[in-house]
Amino acid sequence: MGHQIQCFIGKEELIRELANTWIYAQKVDLSAGFSAVPLTDHLAADMNELANLSTKLAHEGFLKLSKSIELVLQNSSNNGIIGYIETEYFGGSGSQSAISYSMGKIRNGPYTTTTDWDVKALKYVNTPIGETAINSILYDMGLKQTDYMDGFDNLGLAKYRSNEKFLKR
Repeated sequence: MGHQIQCFIGKEELIRELANTWIYAQKVDLSAGFSAVPLTDHLAADMNELANLSTKLAHEGFLKLSKSIELVLQNSSNNGIIGYIETEYFGGSGSQSAISYSMGKIRNGPYTTTTDWDVKALKYVNTPIGETAINSILYDMGLKQTDYMDGFDNLGLAKYRSNEKFLKR
């Protein structure tokens, strides 16, 4: 089973502002006062066209974070911390990337974590070792850590296996 999402994430008020600015943006409420806007193909095309900076990728490790979309994130971050996350998993192996912005500049990241099956240890192993890319961003944005669940699961992001699943809930 796969997991492939690309979305903006942050506190509900900030994400509402972003969603109200773009015609194709749809806000999805998560837990703990966070919300997300999936970066659908229509929204990405709209941002790339209207920001008109470049469709070239802004950072290595991302599939959809163009320089134009990064400009949108930078502008949105003038009112608070906003993050951008991507996942690309199939059968437990894959990668995730995350970055956050505040006051028009990169606040944290860009980070990428890859997950692969370790045949000798018979378990999935993250590289680099330690906090995953997305959790690093979420905790920095104010999500409280718990002993029983990581930040990604705490917000309920695991149930959204694609951008389309965000919009069907």
